[in-house]
Amino acid sequence: MNNNEQKLFEFHFKMDVKMKEELRRLDLYKQEGSISQLVVKIFSLLSPHLEKEHFTGKQRMSKYELVNDDRKISRESVHVYFPDSLYRRLKAIHHDLNFYSIAQLVRMMLRMFLDWMKKYGNILVKAFLYMVKWWEERNEEKKYIYKPIRQLLHFIYQKPVRSRFLTIYDDGFYPVDTLRL
Repeated sequence: MNNNEQKLFEFHFKMDVKMKEELRRLDLYKQEGSISQLVVKIFSLLSPHLEKEHFTGKQRMSKYELVNDDRKISRESVHVYFPDSLYRRLKAIHHDLNFYSIAQLVRMMLRMFLDWMKKYGNILVKAFLYMVKWWEERNEEKKYIYKPIRQLLHFIYQKPVRSRFLTIYDDGFYPVDTLRL
């Protein structure tokens, strides 16, 4: 594998036909060419919001939610090829916020994006691109100092009475170090 190639994780989940058609009608779909690439692009645009959801989102208590409340709408399988680092981030959110499945998280974020697109239109994509660029520049200068501290605080707030291990992750959500607290 070349350094330029990214590891991809094949993620399979169910999506209702109505949501799939809404995604296909987006101008962004025409640029990306497939549902898989579109979903990855949407998640790259929603990076700041995804991180905010991870740190400030409410616990879901592993509650099962239907793919669609209307059982008459058919469901289809979707295969998305997430970059490994994005998939690891989704797994961390799934674990920390106690989602029933990663698929629920993916559908929730896609539904939120589609609702925003209905409300604001294509100008939203330009705003997201600007925001992601700003967010990446801002985090690039801080990540080496604040990221381990932020992870440590996140862990301490959830620490039980007994001693436990703390794992520090890098930007690709790979374990870097493990500490015993």
